[in-house]
Amino acid sequence: MANTKRFQKLGIALEETAGTPVAPQHFIPFLSCELAEKQEIIADNAARGTRMGEGGNAVIGKKSGEGKIEVVLDPETFPYWAALAMGSIASEVSDDNYKHTITLKSDNDPLTCTIYRDRVVDEIQCANAVVNSMEIAFSDDVAKVSVDIKSKFPTSQSRSGSVADLKLFTFKNAEVEIGESTIKVNEFNLKIENDAELIYAPGDNDVDRIVFKTPKITGSFKLLFEDETQKDAFVGLTKQAMTITFTGEDDGKIVITIPQFRVENWGEDGGIDDVGREAIEFTVEDYDESGEEMAMSIEVTNSVPEYLGES
Repeated sequence: MANTKRFQKLGIALEETAGTPVAPQHFIPFLSCELAEKQEIIADNAARGTRMGEGGNAVIGKKSGEGKIEVVLDPETFPYWAALAMGSIASEVSDDNYKHTITLKSDNDPLTCTIYRDRVVDEIQCANAVVNSMEIAFSDDVAKVSVDIKSKFPTSQSRSGSVADLKLFTFKNAEVEIGESTIKVNEFNLKIENDAELIYAPGDNDVDRIVFKTPKITGSFKLLFEDETQKDAFVGLTKQAMTITFTGEDDGKIVITIPQFRVENWGEDGGIDDVGREAIEFTVEDYDESGEEMAMSIEVTNSVPEYLGES
């Protein structure tokens, strides 16, 4: 009997040792999940006295796990994706809850995780999984996180666990500040790209390790065209700071701090009968504070004690 994807489960845990599988720490409800097996076929296409280009002796080449996952922005499960995308996470007690600080610095090594999938027909796990890119977006509905995953080739593995309850953040929970001014954005998008490369070693066609090359952080937002602040920042290449805060009705909270960004492109959006809006694209730059480079940081407050080292 065929089943819809609503019957499937997704589990995750950060790995203490890259590539060593661990049991899921959280089972996360997802909006979409395309993480699956990927392999390259090395064709048998040598000349053999016929017009046919394909012989019958093809072999399997490089193998990996790849695919995109989309989830809602939830304060208890978001630290997994953020830590994987940015390369560090430190946890501490904060009043009656816990605060998790995630930073993106040039010397961060990639964090890895094990992702478990129950596809109803089968159960697999993807070890040594990394976030190649992460995107956070909201407009007039629920805030969402989309991640592009790369991993070792999936293997069969049975796990058990309950799917966590979600705490939904919508646009009403979001606040965007530039400098000391709150701006009323209509749409917002932030993307971290890690330029991940799969490394293979002789003797095995599965992934040996995954390295991050040049990280890049970009984004965009739209707001009513009511003043010239962002247009002037574009024309004058004025550097600005940004804070994006998501505050729930309970103690869950996410604060994204961008110490320095530049307006990459500015334009006016909409047709003749539309309200005039600014369409702004930006690029996050390194920020040197007391000799320490830091492009971006995220603080998450929730009820989870630890993410790294507990599985």
